[in-house]
Amino acid sequence: MLGLKIVPMSSLRLLIASHKIVARAQSGEPIAKASERADREIVVTRYLADRGAPTLAPIPDFAGPYVRAPTVVTFWPYADQHRAASEADASVAATSLTTVHQALRDFVGKLPPYTETLDRCWDTLSGDYLGSSLPATDKHLLETQFRRLRRLVEATDGRWVALHGDSHLGNLLLDKDGRNPLWMDFEDTCLGPREYDIANLPAEAWPMFPDADPQLVAAYALLKSVCVVVWCLADSGRSP
Repeated sequence: MLGLKIVPMSSLRLLIASHKIVARAQSGEPIAKASERADREIVVTRYLADRGAPTLAPIPDFAGPYVRAPTVVTFWPYADQHRAASEADASVAATSLTTVHQALRDFVGKLPPYTETLDRCWDTLSGDYLGSSLPATDKHLLETQFRRLRRLVEATDGRWVALHGDSHLGNLLLDKDGRNPLWMDFEDTCLGPREYDIANLPAEAWPMFPDADPQLVAAYALLKSVCVVVWCLADSGRSP
């Protein structure tokens, strides 16, 4: 492991500068689940890279995953690019995400349903994980909106396909000219309607998917907003 010491966190990236390698450590969930997700990410990104999709491919031969309890580590090449962060990047994100979806059409590996993520969100929201950090009225509001939106999307979602699963701009790398996109962080790759992935992008990008249901995209965007609030509350002590 190149003498690298890992400090347990929910998710951590460390640059090994002399080798231009990034070590990604996951320790925010049971080790077996984290290892399964990391292994799936390696398989999916290799598959996409072999097909020329705009993806940050894992390092050949020793990408991992490696288990050093309570942490699972994978190794990736360092890309001298920045994360997409503005609405101006939405067009590139939409075009490149479409390419990823097309490349995933023939993927035959086992993928979980996207609803697993929604289930985890509900378990966190409805259980005792949030403790006293959330007033009862706010908790009731989030629970009510989550149930309403989930019923709405599951009543109208269409054909399921392989998805990125977490396709927000923070998981897209661009060069200094805002080009040469590389999607990363495929540990949430799943099966679901394309609208679930599209909803992660800025609203300005939604019209670039003319075959998508705009109302379903909007509903998923709202549901994802509820989940983001829940995740942030559950991990509120991690950083300011």
